[in-house]
Amino acid sequence: MKKVIILVVSLSFSVFGQYNGSKFGISASYSYTTSSRLYYFPNAEDPFLRSQSVPFEDIYSYSVELRYRISEAIIAGLNLDYIDQSGYIKPVTALGENGIETLNASDGFMMIPVELSLYYYLPFSAEKFKFYMGGGAGYYIGNHTRKLGSLEVNNVERKTAYGIHVLVGMDYMVLNFLSIRGEMKFRDPEFEVTNEYARNEITYRGREYTISGKEYDAKVNVDGIIFTIGAVYHFSFPGM
Repeated sequence: MKKVIILVVSLSFSVFGQYNGSKFGISASYSYTTSSRLYYFPNAEDPFLRSQSVPFEDIYSYSVELRYRISEAIIAGLNLDYIDQSGYIKPVTALGENGIETLNASDGFMMIPVELSLYYYLPFSAEKFKFYMGGGAGYYIGNHTRKLGSLEVNNVERKTAYGIHVLVGMDYMVLNFLSIRGEMKFRDPEFEVTNEYARNEITYRGREYTISGKEYDAKVNVDGIIFTIGAVYHFSFPGM
């Protein structure tokens, strides 16, 4: 067993040492999230209403990340995503010239995940292929979005949302300082917000309407698997 441990450690240092001594890596990536859900009655007393949701699938987003190599095998990373998804048609009642009518609003959500991770580069990595696994914690800033003609909603209250994540990935070294990164991440962020309409009078398809200014709650759960592809620039500062 002792010989096996020594062999694994030796392989780790020989592989990680081939990273050309770079301490930092900054990446720009394009991500695909399989699914998420929007809940319209998260605080309802009726369990049936509370569980009602609409799905959002095939979510595309962008991210940037800065990684710092703490040791030959351990790397820390700070990741920032931006997700903006819309398209669900939500019926909204409004008072018009002919009485109560139903208007179609476009609903969705916006989320900015800020995640801190630790990565371990696996010892079976090769000179060109660097495999790793990792995990960490995140802070999630989000909002429910709605557009009704030119009218949007304002955020009144946003509850702080935290979460954890795990991931696996691989860097393919194209050049000494450039790699292509593929990654699969599992996370389950959830946040609640309270919104209200910016004003009560709107013009919708050339006609004037009045809508209720009452505040409403919403909850978003982005529970899908994330697949990411991106490019990484590896570098070090002089003297490091």
